[in-house]
Amino acid sequence: MKKILAFVLIMGAMFGCKPDGYKDIGPVYDLTTGIDGSWQIAEVEITDLTLPVPEGRDISEFYTKSNPLKIDFDAEAGTYNVVNPEVKGNNFGTQGTFEFNDPEFPSAVMLITAENDTLNMTLTNMVRSIDPKMGLKLTRARCGEDYVSYGYTFNRK
Repeated sequence: MKKILAFVLIMGAMFGCKPDGYKDIGPVYDLTTGIDGSWQIAEVEITDLTLPVPEGRDISEFYTKSNPLKIDFDAEAGTYNVVNPEVKGNNFGTQGTFEFNDPEFPSAVMLITAENDTLNMTLTNMVRSIDPKMGLKLTRARCGEDYVSYGYTFNRK
């Protein structure tokens, strides 16, 4: 009798403890629309990748001293416009189009400038519409070897 009672209690415990079902957490968030809006450059770090231990240097003052670079992105149209393209050190051209490497889980963005230059940039953080900062990393290669990277941090305006 005790064995049957123990068996019933064990079975009751096993079948009585079911996890709650998954609940809807809201609509699916489109990760490619967070880039939409106006962005101003805040920080730039250059990293020498040829050294045994890569070394970085903050060169933000060169980019932000008098007239910081400003870029407007239109996520729906897939275009961007550099507000002040005459700024020294502008690698982004005057305007162009952009696309993400994977619309579902983007980790990089490709900028195609009006001057027909293609910039493959890594996203250092995925930008949501609520995020105040965006990070992009541009790596330059020579003879198939990466030799320098530029880390750009933009603030949403």
